[in-house]
Amino acid sequence: MRTHARHGRTVLTFGLALAFVLLFAVFLMGPVSDAHASVMVRLSTDQLEQAAADVFAGQVVNAEARRSASGAIETVVRVRVLKTLKGTRGSAGDTMDVVVPGGSFGGLTMIVDTAPVFRTGEAAKLYLDGKGGMVGGFQGKRGLTVTESALYGALPYTAPSDDTGDSLPQANTSSAVAVGAITPSSGSAGTGTNVTISGSGFGATQGAGSVQFTYRGTTTITAPVVSWSDTQIVCTVPTGTIDGYAASAGSGPVRVTNALGESTLHDFSVTFGYGGCKWGSTSALYRVNANTTDTTAEEALVDAAAATWNAASDFRFVDGGSTTITSSTYSDGVNAVYWSTLTVGILAQNTYWAYTSAPETIIAWDVAFNDYYTWGSGTSGTYDIQTIATHELGHSLNLRDLYGPRDADKIMYGYGSAGQVKRVLSAGDIAGAQWIYGGGTVPPDPDPTYYTLTTSASPSAGGSVSTNPGGTSFASGTQVTLTATPASGYTFSGWSGDATGTATSVTVTMDSNKTVTANFTPIVITYYTLTTSASPSAGGSVSTNPGGTSFASGTQVTLTATPASGYTFSGWSGDATGTATSVTVTMDSNKTVTANFAVNQTVTTTRYEQDQSYLTYAGTWYTSSSRNYSSGSQKYASAFGAKVTATFLGNAVSYIATKASYYGYAKVTLDGVSSYVSLYRSSLSYRQTVWSASNLAYGNHTLVIEWTGRSPGSGSMINLDALDIGGTLIGPAG
Repeated sequence: MRTHARHGRTVLTFGLALAFVLLFAVFLMGPVSDAHASVMVRLSTDQLEQAAADVFAGQVVNAEARRSASGAIETVVRVRVLKTLKGTRGSAGDTMDVVVPGGSFGGLTMIVDTAPVFRTGEAAKLYLDGKGGMVGGFQGKRGLTVTESALYGALPYTAPSDDTGDSLPQANTSSAVAVGAITPSSGSAGTGTNVTISGSGFGATQGAGSVQFTYRGTTTITAPVVSWSDTQIVCTVPTGTIDGYAASAGSGPVRVTNALGESTLHDFSVTFGYGGCKWGSTSALYRVNANTTDTTAEEALVDAAAATWNAASDFRFVDGGSTTITSSTYSDGVNAVYWSTLTVGILAQNTYWAYTSAPETIIAWDVAFNDYYTWGSGTSGTYDIQTIATHELGHSLNLRDLYGPRDADKIMYGYGSAGQVKRVLSAGDIAGAQWIYGGGTVPPDPDPTYYTLTTSASPSAGGSVSTNPGGTSFASGTQVTLTATPASGYTFSGWSGDATGTATSVTVTMDSNKTVTANFTPIVITYYTLTTSASPSAGGSVSTNPGGTSFASGTQVTLTATPASGYTFSGWSGDATGTATSVTVTMDSNKTVTANFAVNQTVTTTRYEQDQSYLTYAGTWYTSSSRNYSSGSQKYASAFGAKVTATFLGNAVSYIATKASYYGYAKVTLDGVSSYVSLYRSSLSYRQTVWSASNLAYGNHTLVIEWTGRSPGSGSMINLDALDIGGTLIGPAG
């Protein structure tokens, strides 16, 4: 472990990677330090933008540490706003304060690597949540590009020279500089391991030359050089500080740079990274607060993670039962595992304390899972507790995160995701635990053989293949689950090559180079033709939903008939029936459907009096006279069997009658459909339309009015004054 002084802060170079974070709080006058290691969800720029309440470009004016209300140390960073990109927190030219955890105050220095490091004068784009905190921890600070700096009016700024990061690869690769071999081909970081690089064109002396190991993505970490000649370099597998964060070399390409340019890339495997301090005892008791509502298996899954490490070395994690602890503190004397709400982007956070004076000794730890996320066993989109707990307990042993492209199979790999289940220690994880603590029942392979997994889809447009864990290069014995996902219009038909079966997921064991193809078959869709017409063609139109004339088998198509002016829809024929204007057909064959329309008849409403000869009376009816009746007289009845029948050609009819307290209910039947009509009213009313029917299909209709004997009042008589008919009253002879 090395200590760097930077802007009044003491940095201990313990392990750091993008998705996992280390924090050390060092007593300047005392022996105890406090550290955090956090599992983080990798956030894209779009995700940061969506999660942030405020986004702005700004330039740091100064920073000052203070004690928070809870007693922790935090730093107030004063920023000059260059441009507001989202939200309302300040405008160009304003200064605003951003509070981040960590800093130096009252003889105590606390460094929180989940939080970004701010340097006076630097310009950055900041993503803040609704409470003013950094979204996604350090991911919420993004450096400005040269173009953005000029666009937003940032003042010139030069980064300090103590950062050990670079980018891989550069554009000026030189054939004059070549790496032939690295011996050994694998090694650990943070343990003082030296490797020999053989090749040509290195130069007689180092000068401005360097050796760059893989760190994360395209960022590299510079190795300390032990010796340098034109054909041989001896260097130490590096740890260091990149952009204010502790970093460790990972498995991946290594290059040599000098004045001539950059060498070709040569692969190197980092087995594990060590954080520089260890437990003074051989065991640690822990307690679990099973306080998430997502599952009831919390303690069992944490215990399984502990058992995994217990088999790897002489160190033992011991389950001490339950606890109610929900926050991390050194003074409670408990190594606790619990669930609480952390900032978005952090899955879990390991806090541990250690003596920083020699020998550097870990004395306590806590692990907090972020209850913002959904936990379980990795099924149904949950985050697997055992996978994340195994990683976090690795930090409790002081193993560091690795981010190289060939580190994905390791428990200490720095990225995690929903649904990922990775519970078996890699050879590198085991080697790290045994290097620190010795012993163990599982023998490690310090230099595992790696095999290449090549996947493809056939045809390429048919779908895709994903792997869990991700990547293409895996240590011998790694089990990789492949999942086939068909594209639209295709179905998965099976695996070929080094995997077989028709299940969409299959697991292969990497004991050799393997090639696996996911085969997809186009979905064959039968199309049928729907032919529609109107009869007569001038009578109206037919529309379809969905539109068109050719439809995939099984498609349900709704047809709607719309009559033209002067026509009425009369019904469907062909492959559809009914008289409703809309009908649905299922396309399981070619179909022909006709919408039939009838010419509207021009009708005149005529009043027919109760004494018309075409009215047929049955039973006993009486005639009464009054100038108040429609024609001066009406018929009435009060005995069983009394009824009157009217047959008419037309499309509407109305029943005209007198209403009074001595009248009751008449039964009115039109074309066989009956209803009861009340003729009762407390006061006498003449020429009342007591019942009517309209919009009938033009044609012959029969109306029957009959006595019922039913009464709402004092009488049960019925009467007929007249009929208003849209059409013509006809007799039995038509």
